[in-house]
Amino acid sequence: MLSKRFIPLAATASLLAGLGIAAPSVRAATFIQFNSQPGDYVGDGLTQTLTPINGYITASGNGNGVSINFNGDTWWNLNFAARKGETLVPGSYEGATRFPFNSPTEPGLDVSGDGRGCNKLTGSFNVLEAAYSPEGEIERFGADFEQHCEGEDPALFGQVRFDRAEFDRANFAKLMELSNKIQQFDTALYFWSQPGDYIGGGRERTLTPADVDFGVSRNFDNSVSFSINNFARSELGNSIRWSLDFAAPESTTLVPGLYDRATRFPFQSPNRPGLNISGNGRGCNQLGGRFKVLEATYGTAGEVEGFDALFEQHCEDELATGPALFGRIRYNASVEQPPVKSVPEPTMMLGLLGISGLMLTQRRRSKPMQQASERLIKSN
Repeated sequence: MLSKRFIPLAATASLLAGLGIAAPSVRAATFIQFNSQPGDYVGDGLTQTLTPINGYITASGNGNGVSINFNGDTWWNLNFAARKGETLVPGSYEGATRFPFNSPTEPGLDVSGDGRGCNKLTGSFNVLEAAYSPEGEIERFGADFEQHCEGEDPALFGQVRFDRAEFDRANFAKLMELSNKIQQFDTALYFWSQPGDYIGGGRERTLTPADVDFGVSRNFDNSVSFSINNFARSELGNSIRWSLDFAAPESTTLVPGLYDRATRFPFQSPNRPGLNISGNGRGCNQLGGRFKVLEATYGTAGEVEGFDALFEQHCEDELATGPALFGRIRYNASVEQPPVKSVPEPTMMLGLLGISGLMLTQRRRSKPMQQASERLIKSN
C-alpha cells in the first residue's frame, strides 16, 4: 500500500531552505527546475534547472491537462491532469496519482526523465497559470509540484513555467540571426533542421543560384510557391529538389507580416495560413508552423518580383511543438535587415535569444552536457 504524508505546497520553500537547498532563482518565462531529496529515484537527489539555453522546452495538451517536454542532452516529460471531465485551471490538486493511470476521481501527475520514472506515485501540484488558445495550444502554464515514487518518503519537488510568446520570440530572433548569413544574396534558400526533424534530417544548408535554379509562381489561392532544383546541371545521383509554399488566410495576397498557426498547404482551413516545405523526396502528411514575410512585391500581372520570408515548420505536429525545420527564402529581395552581431553555431543557438537574467543551477551532469555541446559545435 502506498503510504504517505504530503508536505503542503505552501511549505515547500521553507522545507527546501531547511534542507539547505536554494529556492529557485530563475527569472526566465520558460524553465523547469527540480529539487530532489536524497533517496528520490527520479531526480536522483540532484538540484537542476533546465531552460531554453540547454534544450528545447515545449508544451501540449494531454487530454484534460498539460504535458511539458524537454529535449536536449537529456530528456524529461512532465504531465499534469485534472480529474476526468474537468479542465486544468489554476488551483491546488491534492492526492494526485500516476498519469495516465489515475482514477477518474483523482488528478494525474507524472514527472519522468533521464531514463527514470515511477511505477506508482503519489503527489500534489499547484497550477499557478493555465492559458489556452482557441485552437487548444498552451499559451502559458505554470505549476509547482511534489512527487513521491513507489510510496517512499523522499520527494521530487519542482517548478515549471512555459510562455509560448517567449518560445516564439526566441525562435524567430534565433532564426533571424542564423539566416543573416544569406543576407548578402538577393536570392537564396537557408534552412536549419533540429535533430528529429524529418524534412531537413537535422542538417543546416544554404543554397544559392550558384548551386540551384530558383522558380517562383502564384498558385490558385494567391499563394507564393517556389521550386528549387539543380536538374539542369546535376550529375546522376546528385540531384537537389525543394518546394516551398506560403499562403495567407482567406486566399488574400501575401503581404509583410507574421502568419501564425499555419497548417499544410493546400489543405489548410480558409481561416488559417498555409505552409509546406518539402525536399528531396521528404514531405509532411500534416504540419504546423508559422512564417514571417519580410518583403513581398508583385508586378502588374500579379507575378512575384521580390520575396523574403522566415519560416518554422513542424512535421506531423499541427500544434507546432516538436522538432522544427527553420529557414529563410529570399528571391530578388531588397530588404536590408539591421546588422546582427556574430553568433555561435546553430547547436548552441537553441533558445539563446529572447532570454535574459537566467541563473542556472548546475547539477553533476552539467559538465558532460557542456562537453557534448562542444563536440557538436566542432562537428559542424
